[in-house]
Amino acid sequence: MNSQNLPQYLANFARRFATGSYATVSASATSSSDEDTLTRDAFGFRQIIVAATSHGKLFGIDSSNGRVIWSRVLGLGWAAKVGGTIIPVKMFVTRTVSDPEGPQIVLVTQRRADNSLVDTVLFHVNALTGDDVREEDSSTRGQALQGFDAIQGPLIDIFMLPSENRTIAMLDEYLQVRLYPETPSSEAEFESLAPSVHLALRAGTTSQRQILGHQVTLNHELSKFYVAYPTWTISLPPKEEIRAIIPNTRGPIASIGKVLGDRSTLYKYLNPHLTLVLTSSPPSRTCGIYILDTVKGSVVYHASVPAAGGACDVQATLTENWLVYHYFDDEPPAVGQSKGYRVISVEFYEGNGPDDKIRSPELSSYSNKTLDITAYEQAFIMPHGITAISSTSTKFGISTKDIIVANRRGSIQSISRRLLNPRRPKHKPTSEEQEEMLVQYDAPLPDDARLVLSHNYEVENVRRIVTSPSLLESTSLVFVYGLDLFFTRIAPSGTFDVLSENFNKVQLVLTVVGLGIAIMVTKPMVRRKKLRERWYQ
Repeated sequence: MNSQNLPQYLANFARRFATGSYATVSASATSSSDEDTLTRDAFGFRQIIVAATSHGKLFGIDSSNGRVIWSRVLGLGWAAKVGGTIIPVKMFVTRTVSDPEGPQIVLVTQRRADNSLVDTVLFHVNALTGDDVREEDSSTRGQALQGFDAIQGPLIDIFMLPSENRTIAMLDEYLQVRLYPETPSSEAEFESLAPSVHLALRAGTTSQRQILGHQVTLNHELSKFYVAYPTWTISLPPKEEIRAIIPNTRGPIASIGKVLGDRSTLYKYLNPHLTLVLTSSPPSRTCGIYILDTVKGSVVYHASVPAAGGACDVQATLTENWLVYHYFDDEPPAVGQSKGYRVISVEFYEGNGPDDKIRSPELSSYSNKTLDITAYEQAFIMPHGITAISSTSTKFGISTKDIIVANRRGSIQSISRRLLNPRRPKHKPTSEEQEEMLVQYDAPLPDDARLVLSHNYEVENVRRIVTSPSLLESTSLVFVYGLDLFFTRIAPSGTFDVLSENFNKVQLVLTVVGLGIAIMVTKPMVRRKKLRERWYQ
């Protein structure tokens, strides 16, 4: 902090201390009323949202007020002469505000020219200004961004390496791995991680779809790039189509088990290679949910649910050892049950019961113990249909993970994990179950207006919900996009790491000052008393 900002910092600190309103303070050293100056608040609530549209435009949005900070047009490159479109595929955060280079993002797009040629183009952008990171000349500011032609052809798969350099790996149509940035350090980094890279890709014909597992290797006789080769195959039933392949949501894991009321422990099944696959089968009017181990193609979990009206609209999320999926049931499984929206909650634990530990995060996927798991499953009734689903994420993974859903009424709602616990007893909870904070099972989930995050705002045609951690462990940031954009924050376990606004800070200060004065007064008295005791011993 510069010394010239010290008076503003002290005034801001005094205002925060007096009011307790940390959430509304956008900066600690700069006036919050200056909208043209981008400053970070104390707890990381204020973010820059970088959004790409299907019309080939990139926006930088201030999350605190929704103001558009900058906007850039995505250039077509050589395709500008023949015409074409830019289709955003995926966006990665490669640098943050804590990095010396400042916050940066890489947008991966497909350029479809009117002459039928398809290329993969990358846009490396400074998130604060919208400038091209690769372009050193600042005179081009305001012009269309010209991307980097990474692959001359379509893109098959893309992922980011779990490392400090945040290298992006792309798979081209020949299953060759292309890296960005392509530097000696990124190549050495990928070489060390290549044995642990396992991919699940779509394959097969329309009548017989397959899920093909791949591993990457380097063969200089075939290519100078790493190439993915098949290692296993899962053939789906005839006419069953693959709707989505969703990798497990990775994040910090604070606890590897759950302590029960009898002091035994259920250890979470934390296989890092789990992938969620959603399928649809029009002939049988069913939808499939698969959990696969991408190393050897083992099916860890499989469920088949009815496809309402012949169309599959299953929404699902997989995080740690917890799977949640939603569908409309138009075929009641039993007499007396009605049609409606169902939410299925599934938790996977190691072994055959409590205290049975197989160390799933460290266990080799080729071990026979990988399928030695116990699944707890329970169904709930949802009052409304949903269009998107996600789980909260926090900095260290200590806070409880809630489920965030966008329902068809245009509301964004949170569902507590406590309500979706598949181990909820169907009888009155015993004393041991009460210690686990378990509540008696009730199929209908409450339609509580207090759980609606969007309040009276209507958020329509939601496509996806994105969550990210803030600087506070208690708080998760939630961004929803579709026809509308919506941003908020949620504290699933309460704001346990922030003093409440009604905390009596004056009394705290007076108490500390009083204790300090008492120590100053009594210290000489105690010293004189000890001296007298020594004289008269």
